[in-house]
Amino acid sequence: ANLGAFEKWTSFKATHNKSYNVIEDKLRFAVFQENLKKIEEHNAKYESGEETYYLAVNKFADWSSAEFQAMLARQMANKPKQTFIGKHVEDPNVQAADEVDWRSSADLGVKDQGNCGSCWAFSTTGSLEGQLAIHKNQRVPLSEQELVDCDTVNAGCDGGLMTDAFNYVKGHGLSSESQYAYTGRDGRCKNVQNKQVSSISGYVELATTENALVSALASVGPVS
Repeated sequence: ANLGAFEKWTSFKATHNKSYNVIEDKLRFAVFQENLKKIEEHNAKYESGEETYYLAVNKFADWSSAEFQAMLARQMANKPKQTFIGKHVEDPNVQAADEVDWRSSADLGVKDQGNCGSCWAFSTTGSLEGQLAIHKNQRVPLSEQELVDCDTVNAGCDGGLMTDAFNYVKGHGLSSESQYAYTGRDGRCKNVQNKQVSSISGYVELATTENALVSALASVGPVS
């Protein structure tokens, strides 16, 4: 085995508190080496300008692609109906841009949903955090865990829809992350006073076109 890769493997296991029996350790190390190779090849392209983002080793680096996709692909058994308050109208004064980047003014960094199918909650909070940053100059992480625990129309770590999450926030408001911390598992709903977001007026549906997405990103902010 490559000594550098083995040292990285040992460090990875210590950092992420991973422990395997002898057989699984060999299997996981093989997966880790393959992922390490993919990361290094991708980052070489990033350095040469062929890619626009950089990759790093995280706690999923000893997972196969199939395992990771299976975790992300959790779906609800019964998909709830979607409701909208209106349609987004494209702004004719907004010119289509080559890129729209809100990271400097409205992004709070990469979050980790862990082994919980709560991507719907993270998508919801991400768009709301963008609006708080843009319109109120408040860069405050919002609580995905409140949505997981308290939005009973959705199914917590078993999946959900952003539309129903927006409906929850419209009716109940939403705590900040510091008020209601993320645990990455289903829990009992907690009552939080003086929530960071008291309410929202509603949300709109985007047309399923790239132009509509560009228009909304440029004129409204991050979308869900």
